[in-house]
Amino acid sequence: MTEYFIFEKENKNFALPVTSVLEIVELDQIEDLGLDLYGCVGGIVNREKIVPVFDSVKLGLKNDLKTPGITNIIIVLCGEVTFGLTMDDFIGVDKLPVHQDLNETKDDGIGNKIVSAVVGYQKSTLIIFSPENISKTVSAKIDEQTLNSEQKELEVTSVESEILKRATKQFLCFSIENINLAIPIEQIREVIEEYEVTPIFNVHPLLRGLINLRGNVIACLDISNEIGLDQKSLTMTTKYLIISYRESTIALCADIVHGINNFYTDSIQKTESVLDERQQTFVQGIYEDFDKTLLLLSVADIFETEYLLEYTEMANISQ
Repeated sequence: MTEYFIFEKENKNFALPVTSVLEIVELDQIEDLGLDLYGCVGGIVNREKIVPVFDSVKLGLKNDLKTPGITNIIIVLCGEVTFGLTMDDFIGVDKLPVHQDLNETKDDGIGNKIVSAVVGYQKSTLIIFSPENISKTVSAKIDEQTLNSEQKELEVTSVESEILKRATKQFLCFSIENINLAIPIEQIREVIEEYEVTPIFNVHPLLRGLINLRGNVIACLDISNEIGLDQKSLTMTTKYLIISYRESTIALCADIVHGINNFYTDSIQKTESVLDERQQTFVQGIYEDFDKTLLLLSVADIFETEYLLEYTEMANISQ
């Protein structure tokens, strides 16, 4: 089964293969490209390329925009073509058994199927985009995405050539208050909210309680103290990252989930020279990403802490 990046836009669920997701960028406006591209709401410059941005709802459902504000854009790379999709919230990464195409295909007006399938997902409908066919649409309208300048084009080509030689790894980025954190994407099962946490008494503050996740009882952790913050009340807007390690699953509290980013593994720094001993408890590395410093969490260290031993074996225990 293929792993899909699942996201929400205007209370509608969409997905595309996670291998096509390059990164998530946060913007408050985009520029008019003047292109006759169905569903295109403008463009941005990303990594020295002109990137057309499509509204996910318009593209997938042929519905008009309800809200003009754009905050999150998924940067999608398919072959040599790059385009963007608008997103409100990241839902998760999940494997989906997609076997059938749409009976009534949605296309871009020139015959390309922009939606490859519609499936049921968690009591809702999930619309799956085809990056390959959207990229064909972009290629038909934009001859060259790289910014016009022979010298800049040569420089970009050289830089991109070096970048391709560097190993990268995908991380889910999130924040607790003003601290930016990241976890390897392969260990994230989904992101949930509006769940009730049942408190556990006389336990370490790290354990905030238990969550009943569709019949499975899992421990809910809050690492605020371990990264130098005070704990705060859990609310209906608190996000919970569902993390798996070996045969166990836990929920990790977060304030905001930003999305998936690719990090260069050779740029991950050690923690000893920057963090104090307490802050290093669950942090395996530090990554500088443009204007952000991210703490990379060690899932193994989180699961193997002595306070969790009796709770990480609860995946199949029902309340």
